[in-house]
Amino acid sequence: PGILVQFVMMMVLIYGGISVMEDRKRRVLARILYSSASFAELFGSKFLGRVLMGLLQSAILIVAGKLFFHLNLGSVWLSGLNILFFAAAMAALSIFVGSVLKKEELIVGVSVLTANVFAALGGCWWPAEIVPPAFRTLGMVSPAYWAMDTFHQVIFFGKGLGTVWPNLLVLLAFGAVFTGLALRFFKINE
Repeated sequence: PGILVQFVMMMVLIYGGISVMEDRKRRVLARILYSSASFAELFGSKFLGRVLMGLLQSAILIVAGKLFFHLNLGSVWLSGLNILFFAAAMAALSIFVGSVLKKEELIVGVSVLTANVFAALGGCWWPAEIVPPAFRTLGMVSPAYWAMDTFHQVIFFGKGLGTVWPNLLVLLAFGAVFTGLALRFFKINE
C-alpha cells in the first residue's frame, strides 16, 4: 500500500500537471472551448483523466502485488474506495500544479518533492505508529497519511467502514480543497 500511495501521488502529480501545462501552452484548451464543450466539461474531463490514471496505476500495482507478493487488501471495496478518494484528491492537486507552474522541469521538481514529503509524513516509508507523536501529528497534513491509515485499519486490523469513514471524509475534504484551488487557478491561456 505504501508504494501504491506514493507512486500514484507522484505520477498523477507529474504527468497530470505536465499535461495541463502543455495543453495550455499549445492552446489545446482554448481550441476545445471553441467547440461545443463548456468550461465545466473541459475541467471535468481533465479531472476524470487524472483520476483514471491513478486508478489504472493502482490496478497495475495491485495485480502485481497479488501475483508476486500475495497482497491482501482486506475489504476490497473499502480499499477501492480509499484508492478512489485518494486518486481524486491527487487528480485535483495535479490540475492546480499544472495551472500555476509554467515549466515542465518545475512541475517535475515540485511534484517529486511534494510526493516524497507527503509520503514520508504520511507513513508510506515506515508505519506512522513508530514515529514520535509530534511527527505523527505533523503527518496529518498529508493526504497520504489518511490513505495509509485507512489501509492499515482495513488490511492489518480488519476494520470496517464504521472505523475508517472519518479517514475517507478527510480524503474527500482534501479533494474538495484541491478541486477548489484547481478551479480557481485553472487557466485556458497563458
